[in-house]
Amino acid sequence: PSYPLAHRFSKSPGIKMKFDTALSSFLKTQEECIDGSMQEYMRWLNSIDINSMARLKLAVSKPKSYQKILRGDGKNKLLIFMIDDFTDAVMNHEEAVVVHTPTLQRKRPFTRTSPADPFKNWES
Repeated sequence: PSYPLAHRFSKSPGIKMKFDTALSSFLKTQEECIDGSMQEYMRWLNSIDINSMARLKLAVSKPKSYQKILRGDGKNKLLIFMIDDFTDAVMNHEEAVVVHTPTLQRKRPFTRTSPADPFKNWES
């Protein structure tokens, strides 16, 4: 079966990951910055409560948590020479804003009963 991206990275089918789609998609685009498995790096981020792009941006902006993110779990981490690219991508990432516009109901056009005499069916 086809499961959401984050669910497929779970080691056990009974355990649901808490990654949002934006974070999963973002890390997929930055896979070349990760030394090791992108899936394991995502799992590790989730283990330290980074489960959304907002939290990843916050962590990257704080020096202590930034150092932790760079090192990863030791096996799955950011490549040293790609750190600046990854950081720039995180800080410049903007989530798509979905704007819901109401569907306009189509009104019936005004039609006359007779083009020649618009008052033909009116009673006097």
